[in-house]
Amino acid sequence: MSRAQRWDRTVWRPPQTMAGRWRGTGISLLMLAVGSGATALFSLRWGYAEWPESGAVAITAMAVPTGVKMTGGGKLSAVVTLLLCLAALLIGGAALTDRAQARRGEQTEALVSAVQPATSRSSRSCLLRRLDDGREIRHPLTPCDGYRKGDRVQALVDPLGRQAPVEGGRADLEPATEGAVALGALGALVLVMVATPLWTARRMRRAGRMSETFPFRPDISGI
Repeated sequence: MSRAQRWDRTVWRPPQTMAGRWRGTGISLLMLAVGSGATALFSLRWGYAEWPESGAVAITAMAVPTGVKMTGGGKLSAVVTLLLCLAALLIGGAALTDRAQARRGEQTEALVSAVQPATSRSSRSCLLRRLDDGREIRHPLTPCDGYRKGDRVQALVDPLGRQAPVEGGRADLEPATEGAVALGALGALVLVMVATPLWTARRMRRAGRMSETFPFRPDISGI
């Protein structure tokens, strides 16, 4: 077996049949559903911690474009899928946390008891203490630019401790707008994922017709 033949056997190629491409699309949609569910769960249950939601978003944003490439999509499809996936998950997570704070957050006047400087992994944050009873608020306010120790701040505080405090009041939250943007990005993402195998099949049919006329085979891998 020549080197060219061995290379030809090891190079991965997208499925050549519509059934194979639709199977790949189904797997991609399943990965998106699982990643979206995990992101929503982490946003609602552990919204005060950044790493669970960020981890779910990162894994989903890597898995879904990979699945789209397995259906025959090229670099452009992968990039568009990546951007839409990040927009849908990040904005959707923010909408869920804002919605939770708008529903059960308690308007609280607090005192900045300590300031934690920014690091390479986190933004500048402030530890808060309630003015009415002096109790420490469970999670820090992040970010808290412009505040110093001893300053007063108005914040929404989750009585269940699932969300980090939010500066301001309910009027400052826009969960409906964020939710609409996230749903729009999610709808566009699903449309791209469903359209990719159809577009790939069309390009392959066109390439097949051209190969009957011209002695070379056009490269469609970048679409």
